[in-house]
Amino acid sequence: MQVSSENAIVQKRLFSEIDSLKVRESYSLVLQKTIYERLPFPSNRGGLERDFMLECDRDTTVLSFVKIVDVRHDFVRINYIRTDGLLAPYFPDFLVKTASHLFVVETKADRDVGNPNVQQKRRGTVDWVGRINALPTEQRDGLEWAYTILGETTFRSMRERGASIEEILKYSALNKGIVEGTLFDS
Repeated sequence: MQVSSENAIVQKRLFSEIDSLKVRESYSLVLQKTIYERLPFPSNRGGLERDFMLECDRDTTVLSFVKIVDVRHDFVRINYIRTDGLLAPYFPDFLVKTASHLFVVETKADRDVGNPNVQQKRRGTVDWVGRINALPTEQRDGLEWAYTILGETTFRSMRERGASIEEILKYSALNKGIVEGTLFDS
């Protein structure tokens, strides 16, 4: 089934509608490039998210970013079909804005990148981002949207080599051809 974005009604929701986030001080960071006083990271295995936020805050290619908190940012829900066939909501981890892109970012431990439900989420999100990119540029603030599943090894090794966050996210960006395995089909 083809979905047309030609006559789409765009309902913009702003993160600033949510004036604050309730976070535990010990599992949150004070950062400059976000609208919230503090951004949370998971208390259990949250090192990748914490380090990613710190790097986004330091990196000159990042204009702004936000950690998506599903209980507060329910308007960032992306529906996908789980491996058991049921429709489920998905909330990516971050939105990262650069001069040319808005990246929808999911950070994942390397062991989880290949998880079948993560693969299903990426199918749904690549389709969602594609529909956004089909909108006129003024309806997406002149930015190209991209979806990235960022594995821990990729993030850490590229940062060690001096890559910017934007370079890392562009390198890790997914598209329909990659997700469907049709990248080299004619």
